[in-house]
Amino acid sequence: MKNIIIKKEWIEILEQHSTELRDTVMGAIYDFALREKEPEKLRPEAEIAYKLIKTEMVTLDAALDFDAAREAAIRKKRAAERRAAKAAEQKAEQKKERQSAEIITIEKNRTHKFRPLPKSADIPLVPIQRYDNYYDFKEFYELYPGEKDEVEQEFSRLIFQFGDIEQEIPRFAGSLQVQMAWKESMKAKGYRVAPFPALRHWLTNQCWRDRLPKIGV
Repeated sequence: MKNIIIKKEWIEILEQHSTELRDTVMGAIYDFALREKEPEKLRPEAEIAYKLIKTEMVTLDAALDFDAAREAAIRKKRAAERRAAKAAEQKAEQKKERQSAEIITIEKNRTHKFRPLPKSADIPLVPIQRYDNYYDFKEFYELYPGEKDEVEQEFSRLIFQFGDIEQEIPRFAGSLQVQMAWKESMKAKGYRVAPFPALRHWLTNQCWRDRLPKIGV
């Protein structure tokens, strides 16, 4: 047996009998518990007491083994759950890192041809009164959170680069507001989000056409 349990009530019952009976039964119990040895021959009353106590000892031993096995299984399960939780957390962090990188390098959909800006010298200002959508651009300009030059200079640069771009200008403010809200929601979820670039870069890269990636919660 792996466990040795002597219950107090066994002793109390045996003490009600003769010392010889008590010593005989307890000796047999010790031999069985320590050496798994059965007594050769006992007097009838001693044999009855021995068998009753032995049966209960075996039952208790099995119960303790069962409890120990159950505790070991519980500990093993909890350790596995902790490992699984840690692995899931690491996987989620890795996914968030990949998605953060995806946010910073948003996929573009470029369709409007443009003329590269000169490396030096300012773009001459255009006659704003000729352009019906200048005020749409100005509304967008005032919303834009990144670095920007004077509104007339930004507008003139846009016209220089893209030429016939007026039909696109009304889309700028709406696209910008969607991007701003999207970036704020991503920040709230713990993602790293690139700040808005200088306005001239936002326009050159046609960011009003950005397709924002879908990021899981």
